[in-house]
Amino acid sequence: MQRKPDFFIVGAPKCGTTAFHRYLMAHPEIFMAAKKESHFFSTDITSHEHIRDLASYLSLFDSANQEKRIGEASVWYLASREAAYNIHEFNPDARIIVFLRNPLEMIPSLHSQLIFNGYENIRDLREALNAENERRRGERVPRTASAPTQLLYRDAARYTEQVQRYFDTFGQDRVHVILYDDIREKLPEVYRELLVFLEVDSGFRPDFEKINTNKDVGSLFLRDILKNPPDWCRRLVRSIMPGEHIRHAAIKKLEAINVTQKSRKSMDVELKNQLAAEFREEVARLQNLLGRDLSHWLLLSGALPFPVEISLA
Repeated sequence: MQRKPDFFIVGAPKCGTTAFHRYLMAHPEIFMAAKKESHFFSTDITSHEHIRDLASYLSLFDSANQEKRIGEASVWYLASREAAYNIHEFNPDARIIVFLRNPLEMIPSLHSQLIFNGYENIRDLREALNAENERRRGERVPRTASAPTQLLYRDAARYTEQVQRYFDTFGQDRVHVILYDDIREKLPEVYRELLVFLEVDSGFRPDFEKINTNKDVGSLFLRDILKNPPDWCRRLVRSIMPGEHIRHAAIKKLEAINVTQKSRKSMDVELKNQLAAEFREEVARLQNLLGRDLSHWLLLSGALPFPVEISLA
């Protein structure tokens, strides 16, 4: 009998999902689909990279044996307006794992990641944010962007409606929310609490290695040629290097040369203040939904010098 997933890491992006996908994969009582970002259930987000047929999706779990839990991770399930309902129809008893991060940190991190992935061609964060309305109309979208809605950074960071959708669909007891702040401060405890939520051995500890660190791309032109070469370029390379393994090795070498591991440059104070003001009400709604004081999210160095009022009633 075909086994199917019973828990889902649904996002948000750049909030620790890649690390926890790896940490959960190490657990002997958990089977995680090796492929991250299948996005089978986010049917409202169009991308040629997403799996759309059920047989291909279920094949991701063919290797599952007697594990207690089977899961997968797709970070745009959270922002998707359809994924929660689609997952519930597929498995109404599923458990949902949500990761959230300060929007003032998540937005620049997502922007940097999309540049690395080849989906974003505007290096300056302020300019990319200013382009959101045009991109919503289908303008200024790079040809390499597999899912243009991912370029709407503010939308990805408006968590309250997204989390509420999963609370309403599955019930709050089946949705486990993890804050990036807690991952930084008490990673082993956060991991243990997640294992308790999944009802597997909570004494297991993986190697908590640092995963998915920030990467900086040198040439955007070279990035695009390597990730999505035009036909003339494919023909030229094949004529020069007919062996597939040689081409593959050359591409990997050029990609490595074009990318460096480095800390992301801090957001300028003016833009940080602007975003803090924009997200003040959103953060207030979210902290009331979660029952957590998140006022420090808008009190980063150089950001607005006022707290967000919270009511935990």
